[in-house]
Amino acid sequence: RFPAREEMYRLLSPMLAFALIFMGSATAFQPGSSVMPSRHLVATSASCALRPAPPLALRMMQGGPPAAEAEAGPLTFTAEMRNKAMSLHTFSQAPKQGKQRDTRNTQMDDWQTTKEDFLQFLVDNKVVYQAFEQAVKTPGLTAFEKTGLERVAALDEDIAMFVSKFDLKAPNHSKEAQNYADFIISQAKANQPVFVCHFYNQPVF
Repeated sequence: RFPAREEMYRLLSPMLAFALIFMGSATAFQPGSSVMPSRHLVATSASCALRPAPPLALRMMQGGPPAAEAEAGPLTFTAEMRNKAMSLHTFSQAPKQGKQRDTRNTQMDDWQTTKEDFLQFLVDNKVVYQAFEQAVKTPGLTAFEKTGLERVAALDEDIAMFVSKFDLKAPNHSKEAQNYADFIISQAKANQPVFVCHFYNQPVF
């Protein structure tokens, strides 16, 4: 006859606990891994040291069935925020977690980018980064010079590569890029805390 439920848990718990530990250590720090490393585990090829297993694995190793609260415990702050953010997506944007109905305004056609589009992106970014590099020369902001966030020289090289390799002509920067660059320069003089917020959030390529 089949063993009782408690006996099954005792038989399976060592194997399942090992599987949990193996999954956590084998995928730790591997780029592109679909399984995030467990924060309870530390395994390296040098030390192969393991910290205590997660609470669920410990419960299973002790021989008892996993308690319901271990399986569905309280959400962490970040998990709760993610669930809320995903619920604001439409069904087409997030088929599994979206909760908002699609409308004519939310449904968008697929857009295939081109080399010309990417070159325009580089040119527009150069204008913005030039504004940042000019703005940090303003008195009170000079501490932000030579931080390693400078990108104008690198963008010049990228633009030149696109022009030569794909036989393209560099376009003029867009009006939107110039407007944002002007805004950055103005805030460096008029409202430096606002400028610092934009400086801190600038993308890094």
